[in-house]
Amino acid sequence: MSGRATPARHLLPAEEILTYSLEEGGTQTVEFQALNGEILQIQVQEVPKLVSFRSTISVPNRGIYKVSASLTNQWNVTYYVSIDSSFKITNTSGFSIKTLTGSLKNSTLSHTSTQAIAAFERKIGLITKKESVKATLSGKSLIIN
Repeated sequence: MSGRATPARHLLPAEEILTYSLEEGGTQTVEFQALNGEILQIQVQEVPKLVSFRSTISVPNRGIYKVSASLTNQWNVTYYVSIDSSFKITNTSGFSIKTLTGSLKNSTLSHTSTQAIAAFERKIGLITKKESVKATLSGKSLIIN
């Protein structure tokens, strides 16, 4: 399936999100620009069923979606979310994080039936920053913030 890419540039308030339509599918991308010039890019990409990773889940999958987020010169995060035919998260996997500034102290990937959270801590000098990339199911949409 092919989806539309929807790039946009905005200021970067904490609540900025990408609302990904599970019915539309494909790849959907959005960018937000902070006043300091840093750009947060969020992308959700439907993984084609022919090349999807193995799953031992016995419920039928609606699909597997790759969630990616990056903050310019700071970090890149990627993980996969499996969603079943009743629009519930059944699995998360493939968590990858690369820090471009500072060092990674801790990272976790967890999920419930309605939310997946990639959380991590970076140490930059004497400061420790806690950050996360969340994917929340709402109806037939996956909301990333």
